[in-house]
Amino acid sequence: MIILFKKVFIYPVCPVCGCEDESACHLFINCRFAQDCWRSAGIAFVSYAGTKVVDWVKSWLVVADKESACVISMVCWHIWSNRNSIVWSEKRLEVLDVLNMAGCQLTAWRKARESNPAKDNVNLVREDGRLKWVRPAEGVLKVNVDASCRNDGRSIGVGITVRNSSGVLVQARAVNFLGNHDPRVAKIMGIREALSWVKTDQRVVVESDAMEVVLAIRNSGVAETDLLVLDCVELAKQFINLRFVFVRRSANQPAHVLAQFARSLSGHQDWFNHYPGFLTAVVAMDLI
Repeated sequence: MIILFKKVFIYPVCPVCGCEDESACHLFINCRFAQDCWRSAGIAFVSYAGTKVVDWVKSWLVVADKESACVISMVCWHIWSNRNSIVWSEKRLEVLDVLNMAGCQLTAWRKARESNPAKDNVNLVREDGRLKWVRPAEGVLKVNVDASCRNDGRSIGVGITVRNSSGVLVQARAVNFLGNHDPRVAKIMGIREALSWVKTDQRVVVESDAMEVVLAIRNSGVAETDLLVLDCVELAKQFINLRFVFVRRSANQPAHVLAQFARSLSGHQDWFNHYPGFLTAVVAMDLI
C-alpha cells in the first residue's frame, strides 16, 4: 500500500500463473501452480473459499496430522520462494522442484534440531527427504525398497522396484518373510534383500523411506551399529558405485504397494516383464 501511495506502478497479475490478480490466497490456494503442487503432493484438504490466509492455515491445521502440517508449511514456503524468484530473477521452478526442495529442507531442519550427540556427525545428502520420485541419471539404476508388517505379526512383506533413467521398470520383487519383526528391522531386511537380489555393473541408488535406517547404513562407522546394518554395508561393497538416499513415502509408492502385496504371498515373486497392473499404475503416476 505504501508503494501504491507513492504512485509506484505495480503489475497486479499473479507472476506465477499470469491468470488472476495476485493475493496471498490466490498464490497459495487458487493459483494453478499451487493447485498442481497440492495435487502432486497428494494433499487434498487445502481448498478454501474464504479470503484470509490465516483462516486457511487454521482450516488445514485442524485436519492435518503433524507430518502433513510440516510438509504443507514447507511447500508454502517454496511456493513463495518460487514467486520471488520469478519476480526478482526471472527464474521459474517446476512443481517437482518445489516439492522436492520442500521435502529436503524439512529433513534438514529436523536434523538441525536434533539434540542427540551421537548423531552430530551424521550428515545428510542433498537428495534426502524428497517428496516425489525423480528419474536417475543416465547409466544409473534406482532401487526403491519398502517393507510392511502384517497386523497379526506373522510375517513381513518386502517390495523392491528397479527403474532406469527413463523411469521404466527393469525388474521388481515381492517377498514374504515369516516372523514377528518390528518396523525398523523389517526395513533393514528389505534393504538387505534388495542388495542381495539386484545384480548389475551399473551405478545404483537405493531409496528407502526409513530415515533412521538409511542414516545408520550410510554412517555405520560413526555410532554403534547392529549386525543387520553391517550386513547391508558389506553387501553394498559388491557394487561399483552405490548410494543410499532417504525419501518420503510419497516418493516410494511403487515399493510400498508391492510390500503390501507381498504380505499375502508364501515365498517370493519376481518380474522382469509383464508387471502386475496395480504396480504399473503406481509407477506411471511417478512419471506424470
